[in-house]
Amino acid sequence: MITDQQFNEWAQSSTKHPVLLVEIKHKSGTVYLSDHFYATGAGETPSHVSYDVCLKETVLVERTLDADSLGAVRVYNDGSLDHWLDYLFKGYEIEVFIGDKSWPKADFKRQYKGIVESVELISATTFEFKSTLATAVIETNIYNVNNLFIAGDPATGTPIFVGLNGSSAGERLYRIAKDNQVDRASVRIFHNGYEMGVGIYEPPVWVDMGDGNSAFYIPDFPNSDFNITFICTATEKKLKSMFTTICNEYGQAFNAENLAAYPFDPDITFYANQSMTFPEFLNLTLETLGALLWINDQDEIEFYRKEIPDEISINTVTSWITPNDNPIIQAITKEDPVSTLVVSNSPSDHLSGGSTFYQYNPVDLDFPYRILSMTSYAENSVAIIEARRLADLLSVTRRTYSVSIDRISPEIHIGAIVNIYSPKDRWNNGNEGLNALVVGFTQSYKSNKSELIVWR
Repeated sequence: MITDQQFNEWAQSSTKHPVLLVEIKHKSGTVYLSDHFYATGAGETPSHVSYDVCLKETVLVERTLDADSLGAVRVYNDGSLDHWLDYLFKGYEIEVFIGDKSWPKADFKRQYKGIVESVELISATTFEFKSTLATAVIETNIYNVNNLFIAGDPATGTPIFVGLNGSSAGERLYRIAKDNQVDRASVRIFHNGYEMGVGIYEPPVWVDMGDGNSAFYIPDFPNSDFNITFICTATEKKLKSMFTTICNEYGQAFNAENLAAYPFDPDITFYANQSMTFPEFLNLTLETLGALLWINDQDEIEFYRKEIPDEISINTVTSWITPNDNPIIQAITKEDPVSTLVVSNSPSDHLSGGSTFYQYNPVDLDFPYRILSMTSYAENSVAIIEARRLADLLSVTRRTYSVSIDRISPEIHIGAIVNIYSPKDRWNNGNEGLNALVVGFTQSYKSNKSELIVWR
């Protein structure tokens, strides 16, 4: 299988012979479509399949930070595909791949994955497929009484009442987290502000729940159902470890190599004791990291850092745009500089707000500016460091640009750095181009054009 670097080099080569493959499942099987002749061999997946050359119009794939989309896929039917009218396509998967005609199918890169929304015969010779995105981010709620995720050194947290002690009726049981997340010896339990196990009060009694979870009751106040709080040291203290634990618990795919390589892994304080969906947790993680989200072609979460493009090494550039690509550059949005960045950091739970830090920039208040608020569950010192980095990043006016080029650029992904050299648009530094951060793109297959949405 080719590497990402080899794919990037191929995508920018003038000698490539790109082939677009579209695979659409239906209740009884799969149809295989292409814009050029392509066939798989023995031992491939699928094996011995000849793709129908029936994609006569351009296939448009768009990816942005907010959503992915696929333009209507129109399939030419000379009459040999009339039997498709009897297939059930709606609700089944559609995928788009790109690669070279000389490659095995395994080397093709997926550009889109969705669900068929509708299929219509819009003329005697044309089928039209429309689809919606098949999201790769799970929608589950990550909190319940058996999964009280915890990390770092939570203070004044509220444990969860989980029922009565079966061996001694009337004793109210509370849970903090799973056994493997907490060092019991570090847990301090308070009732109405008085610490249990200190002075005249008995220490809490831990009860093995038999499922990897522990609960406790307070012997001096066995029936109490109010003002119970705790402070403890959790065994997990790093963001990457916590993210990995939650993803593994719920089956969310993520790229472990990408996560390991991400340059920021702060100490954190986190306690999920109230309703929280995985997308909410993911958004909190992105804000803590100062990261962009990308779903790769294996449906895995990846993180990319939003940084000042000009300060990024050319060794990290994914794609090079040159005058040979005929770039047309237009500004499409303007971001006013940030005068104040507000970071809320919670020491106890993910909803309490907690400490608030302010980072100020010396901007001219006679001109447009903005205030930016974000949430972090990094420890105070590293939350402040990351807030200062983001404040510096956004201390000047930033713009988003549309860059149209005369080639497809399937090597591009959200968070990639592209270097654009276009002296006519003043995108140059002498004989060198300018770096920009990709925040969206559109690939027009068949017409062989791309539109990149970049930020700098």
